[in-house]
Parts: sequence; C-alpha cells; structure tokens
Amino acid sequence: MRRPTKRAAHRSHPCCKPLRNSIDHHIRLRQLLDHNDVMISFSFNVNVFNTPPQLIEMILNKKANSLNKRGEHPQNYVLKVCGRQEYLVGNRTEIIQFLYIQETLARDGVPQLKLVGIDKLPINYENTGPTERQRSNSDQTNTMKKKRNRQECSWKIDSYFSCTIVGVSGLNIDAGRNVETQSTLSPE
Repeated sequence: MRRPTKRAAHRSHPCCKPLRNSIDHHIRLRQLLDHNDVMISFSFNVNVFNTPPQLIEMILNKKANSLNKRGEHPQNYVLKVCGRQEYLVGNRTEIIQFLYIQETLARDGVPQLKLVGIDKLPINYENTGPTERQRSNSDQTNTMKKKRNRQECSWKIDSYFSCTIVGVSGLNIDAGRNVETQSTLSPE
C-alpha cells in the first residue's frame, strides 16, 4: 500500500498558517464605482502576506490607471468581503490571517473583496456604561455650579490619556490572534 505524499496530505488537510515562501494567490477585488452605478471588477494576483492597506493602495492605483480617476486616499477606504458584512481591517495584519481568506483558499476559491468608503461603514455604538440622570436648568443647585467650575480641560492634565475597551465583536480573524485598536481624538 502506498503512503500518501506530503503534497497530497497538505491538499487533504490544508494548514491554516502557510509558510513564508508560499506562492502568490489570485485574489479578485471588486469595486462599485459611484458614477452611473456601474460595477467594475478588477482581478489581479497579490501576495497573501500583503496587508489590507497595501491591497487598497494597489486597487486605487489600478483604478487610477484604468479609469483615470486620481486623487483618492487609501485611508478613506476599507476592504469588504463581497456578500457578507465582514471587513478586512488592520495595518499590520496579513490578509492570510483573516478567516474568510483562509477558508476560501482552502476550498480552492477566489476571495472576492470590495472597496468601500470608510464613511459608508455601518458603525454600531453600544452604550455599555451606566446612564446618568440629566437635570434640567431649573433643578441645578449651587453645588452643581461649583462642580462644573472645577472641571479642567483634558489637555491640561499631567497624566496620560487612557481608554478601556469593554468589548469587541464580529472580528474576522483567528481566535488566537492579538487584536490591535486605533483611536482618534477629535473636538466636539
């Protein structure tokens, strides 16, 4: 009886963490253009060790060359999985680390991604903290006014800003991976 070769074993039980010398995989990238609601599909080979920002840059370059549409900034876009509410986000996360990419390649499929403007993302804000009772102006006392006068601008405080993330849901990565967050401070 013949023993299965290493190559046959790999095809039957694909590894989730490919080797660094892995061949390039064909990734189909789609983008819906804003003008005339025309769906244009770009297809090209990319390395599975590219990051989402690198893919976005490639898509925008292809779009600029093909459609003569220049001046778009990569930070204004995110990659969305076609047909799902899943996004590939992460400045240092290789695309092979995303579960959708791994599953599609394991089935010998072609991952299909769509470039979406970051302003079109459905963001859900959950209020996880305790709700505070708001008083109307007539209910305010002198004590309340004194407390308000003691508030300081956060820029004058001599300690570092800290933020606690209470929960994260709907991530499309391996369970054992570390998750990175990025935040921005902006005036109200």
